[in-house]
Order: sequence, then C-alpha cells, then structure tokens
Amino acid sequence: MTPEPVVRPRGDAFDAAVETLAVAYLDDPLVSWLFPEPTSRLRFQRGFIRFLLAAGEAELETTAEGAAVALWLTVEANGEFTGLTADELTALHASFGPAAHRLAELGGEFTRRHPHGERHLYLPLIGVLPEARGQGHGSLLLRHRLARTRLPAYLEASTGRGVALYARHGFVPLGEPIRLAGGPDCHPMWRPAE
Repeated sequence: MTPEPVVRPRGDAFDAAVETLAVAYLDDPLVSWLFPEPTSRLRFQRGFIRFLLAAGEAELETTAEGAAVALWLTVEANGEFTGLTADELTALHASFGPAAHRLAELGGEFTRRHPHGERHLYLPLIGVLPEARGQGHGSLLLRHRLARTRLPAYLEASTGRGVALYARHGFVPLGEPIRLAGGPDCHPMWRPAE
C-alpha cells in the first residue's frame, strides 16, 4: 500500500520540499526560458519557489519519500489576481535580476487567463525528481488532493507530458495555449467540480 502524502511539511521537511520542486523543474522548458543561465537556475528556482510560498496561503503535499511535491492554492470566487505592486516588483528585480522581466511577463499572462468568479483549487507547481519520474508519484499527489475536494481545479501545463498526466485526472484544455515571446506554450487546464 502506498503511504499517504504528507501535507504541509515543516522544518527540514519544508526545506526538502522546496529543494525537490527546484530540482524537479530544472529541465522544464518554462523554467529554462525564465532562467536561461544554467549555472544559476537552481538558485533562482529556490528563490522563486520561496517567493511563491511567501506570497499567499499555500498547501504543500509531498510523497513520503520526498520524490514529489505539489503546491496548491485555494482561490476564492471573489479573489482577483492582480499585477505586482511597485514594492513587489522591486523585490522581484532584486531577487531575480535579469529574469524579473520574464517573471513579470509570465505573471501577467497567467493572471489574464486565470479563471475568475468561481472558488477553485489552483496548482501552480507539481514536481517529481528526475530519477523518480514515471513511477506514479505525480498521480499519487493529484489523486490524494482531488479526492479530498469538491472544488474545480485549474493549472497551466508547460509540457506535453504534463498535459497528458492532467488529462488522465480529469483536466481539460481551457482555451488556447498561452504563448510567450521566445518561450514555450503553456496550456491552461480546468477540472470541473465533481
């Protein structure tokens, strides 16, 4: 029997979850576009994930062995995604240097396409360590969280492999892909409430 995922890891487990997400996304086409310099990508990824976690109420789930991590947010029906404030933009530039403009562009496009008017789950990140891919860890996390909710769910998939995984869990395309200048297409996907 597969052990239940660990929800909201604390202390060292939290740091390990951040590291798992950072490493899992090192070869992702969207992350490679955001942080094109390979030698600094891991450092920027760690900072970006911590930035996301600090920006709102997030629920982290990780497999018992730490091979995979999902970051979930609950978005209220009246919750509107807005652009970054001047202070947040300054902090973004201080933290991410030349990648900040791409992060701001990405955030703007994702905000523009994010569904509004219905309370839902949002999955900005789910990652599996490279050596553990194809073993069902991502599916375990998706099944675990989706089985515990009656809410619809939304995400943006940055790879064909991701699109196929999410489709197996009931997600369907939501409009045209998000096209980034010089970057990969991202595929908005929606899973209706059950």
